[in-house]
Amino acid sequence: MAKTTDIQWADSTLNLAVGCDSPCEIAERCYARRLVERFAGRPSWPKQFERPKLFPDRLAAALRWPDLTGSDRPEKPWLDGMPRLVFVNDLAETFGPWIAGHLNLLGKLFARMGESPHVWILLTKQPERMREFAEWWQRQCADSWPRNIWCGVAITSPDTLWRAEVLDAIPSYRRVLSVEPLTGRTPLYLALHFEPLSKWVIVGGESGRHAKSCDRGWIREIVNQCDECRVPCFVKQLGSHSFGDFDQRRFADSKGGDWDEWPRDLRVRQMPLSATELEAKTWIGS
Repeated sequence: MAKTTDIQWADSTLNLAVGCDSPCEIAERCYARRLVERFAGRPSWPKQFERPKLFPDRLAAALRWPDLTGSDRPEKPWLDGMPRLVFVNDLAETFGPWIAGHLNLLGKLFARMGESPHVWILLTKQPERMREFAEWWQRQCADSWPRNIWCGVAITSPDTLWRAEVLDAIPSYRRVLSVEPLTGRTPLYLALHFEPLSKWVIVGGESGRHAKSCDRGWIREIVNQCDECRVPCFVKQLGSHSFGDFDQRRFADSKGGDWDEWPRDLRVRQMPLSATELEAKTWIGS
């Protein structure tokens, strides 16, 4: 966990769990797996990536982090005024089979998160189990899902677009489509048209030594689709092996994350706001 993070769309990260016991389409390039294999068995790390370990005591520290609502972030001006955004379990698959034996504990943790001023963002590649957990939560813990816990799914290619349909059945105030790492042309029209005001799209190319190439045209298409559907879109990075626009450009930033190097029309970072405010807060690079 970290009070600050290099992830552009979040202020902080919190790993209540570390590890993944679910199949993954990018398992061989998973950065979480690499980290766990490097530090396996040390304090605060599981012994094996495939055997997730819970760290529930970490929540107490995160709940003490100051509320950032109304404050400015000089390094991330697109987050200015937002509550603290916390990416939960970036080193784990929260809704893997392992949660079956921990429902009550997770329910208690989520209840405490729901009472805080922070926004907690949960991303999964297992949306069916997320939906089942949300249904269990409503039966056992509360009448409704907390408005400040945003549910999302990882979409990496057309083969994983079905996750967005399952996400629509989850009663989350904000539904996040994390289209990263983008490994192929992935039209989002159908996913965006259902309740577009509840959606937020994060898109980016893959980073790392063995990253797959990402066509900037794929990202541009998603940006344009979001604009047409009035869905806020956040371009995180163009990837380590970005191509398109008639060139095979090599960025100085190893992740393609410095938007001063990007084509101007891709310098879009929109943040969703509440339904009573503007539909999206937009930061567009000059």
